[in-house]
Amino acid sequence: MKRTIFLTTILICFVQLLIAQQKNEVQISSAFSKLTKNAWVKTDERLGTVQMEFKRDSSYTVMLTVRPNETITGKFSLKGDLLTFETDSSCEMKAEYTVTFTNETVNFLKKEDQCIGRNEITPGIWKSLKD
Repeated sequence: MKRTIFLTTILICFVQLLIAQQKNEVQISSAFSKLTKNAWVKTDERLGTVQMEFKRDSSYTVMLTVRPNETITGKFSLKGDLLTFETDSSCEMKAEYTVTFTNETVNFLKKEDQCIGRNEITPGIWKSLKD
């Protein structure tokens, strides 16, 4: 009898853990879908229009109108609302940003970014570039 209660308790804990994990995955999938749905644009006084696109394969590209022949590329990860720039062709250091979405915008709030250039342009509100 005690063994049955023990096993039942473990099973209940396992099911609750699975449910919690699924809720978190839905949240991750939702943010990931929003981030990769469209390209994002922002205007900077020095750099002109900047376009950033996050792709479903966890890669991203950044294009600057003042340097049309240069494209910055890298890999990113997204866990909940925490975006990590894992690699970057213009900088060797990782960076972390919190992302929040509205219908037409994404806001990048810098948590940690030592890369000069990226840490100047990335923070703030970017508009969706609809296809």
